[in-house]
Parts: sequence; structure tokens; C-alpha cells
Amino acid sequence: MLLIIGAVASPLGDRLVDAIWPTPAPQPTPSAAAKLITIAQWPPDDPYLCDPTIAVAGTGPKLPDTLTPSESEDVRNMALRQLDAVVWYHGVLNMTLTGANSEPLLILAVEPKVFARHDVTPAWGLEAEPGCGGPSQVRHLQTVLDQGTVKDLGVSNGGADNPQAKAAPFGPTFTVSRGDAADIKMDVYACQGLYEFGVRIRYLDADRELNTWIGTPDKPLRLIGSWEGVHRFHSQFGSPVSPGALPAAPDTQLPAGPPAAATLACPKK
Repeated sequence: MLLIIGAVASPLGDRLVDAIWPTPAPQPTPSAAAKLITIAQWPPDDPYLCDPTIAVAGTGPKLPDTLTPSESEDVRNMALRQLDAVVWYHGVLNMTLTGANSEPLLILAVEPKVFARHDVTPAWGLEAEPGCGGPSQVRHLQTVLDQGTVKDLGVSNGGADNPQAKAAPFGPTFTVSRGDAADIKMDVYACQGLYEFGVRIRYLDADRELNTWIGTPDKPLRLIGSWEGVHRFHSQFGSPVSPGALPAAPDTQLPAGPPAAATLACPKK
């Protein structure tokens, strides 16, 4: 069941604890086996292939026109693997949160944390139009690392109708267990510089507040912004990599502005 949370961070006060576990009732005993299990993809395998707003960029001298597109692998994934590229401007972090057993775990916050920012401009960028259908309706979050903001974007309108994509906010906290997992889609943007970041998930196991991380200072997630002076390349529908920005349609004039993802969240210059 698809469950995209609608709020991210909120301190847990005594009133909220009492509302969930009333004082007169016995408090649940923490179990050594009770813990949060996280499954994450950055960048995600399936949505990545279908999303033209996700591009990659590199700082090295080897350019992406050396890549040969394949029917079995997206050219952007090839750049990540072969050219040590980084996701450019916009990435999608897909997370599934669940428990090791049936004991409920109260999720207190899902918080992006920047570990380091480097004032770096990519040498090249690669955009692609994979040519596949869009996702069904989903609820998702958006964070802009430059601004330290997180927004609830509600339910997207793309794709087929999905009755499980609830329109009402889920509130500042929610619970998960082995039989009640939560799937979270987080759009992450960087406008300027190279960011090394992670996502901290704070949760309550009975009376213990615990943390788990997706991305750490030693093994961070990476996202880079900036487009001025970047040598741009594109590939459409599996065609060879060509110089220039991704056109709006095949055989149309190449745009001169920033990548499409930059216009979604970054200030216009």
C-alpha cells in the first residue's frame, strides 16, 4: 500500500504521547527485536528511468558522448557507473519504512541533513528523455537543500487515478510495523554547489527515542547544482548522446536556459 507522508518534522510532547498511549494504560515494554527497517534507493531504479527531470553531471574530463546507449540500461545510470557522475539538480529518494515485528514504531521526523557543501560547478551535464509513461498519483515531499526547507506537495496529478494516494495531510507523526509499512517519495533539489547529505529518521520504540540514517557522513548521498558554463549533452529515446541541452521535442531548437529541474525549485536569475 502506497503511503506518502504529508509532514516531516515535529517534536513529540507529553500531550501527544498521552494521546497515543493513555497514561492509565500500561506502557508497552520495549522489545530488543523492535526496530525500524529502512529500504532506500538513490537514485531509484524504476522511477529514474521514466523521469526526464532527473539528469546527471560530472566534474571529470571524460565526457558522456563516449557512452553508447543500451536498451537494458538508462544512459544516465551508465554515466553514474562509468564516469563517476552525480545526480544533477533533482533527485528522488524512495524510502520504505517498516518494523521488524508487529510492535508499532512511532515515526517522529524524516529530516534531510547536509553533511558538507562544496562550491563546485560541474564540467558537464547529461539530460535524457527515456520515453516511458508517468507514475500513478502519489503523495510526496520536496526539500531544497540550499534553503533547508521541506514542503508537502500533496497528491500529484500525473498518471492513472490512485485511490490509495490520500489527499488529507497525515499529520506530524505516523506509525509503522511489520504489517503496516510506509512508502515515502522525497524530491530533493540542489541549486548551487555539490551537497553531501543524508536523511535522519527519528522514531519512538515504546519509551525509547532512536535514530536511523539513510546516507551518512562516511557514505553520503550526493547532489550537485549549477548550470552556467556547463558543457551540456542529451539523449532522447535511446539515441546516441549529442551535444546541447535536452530539447522540448525531437528536432526542435535546443533551449538556452537551465535544465527543467532547476526551474521547479530554484530561484530564477
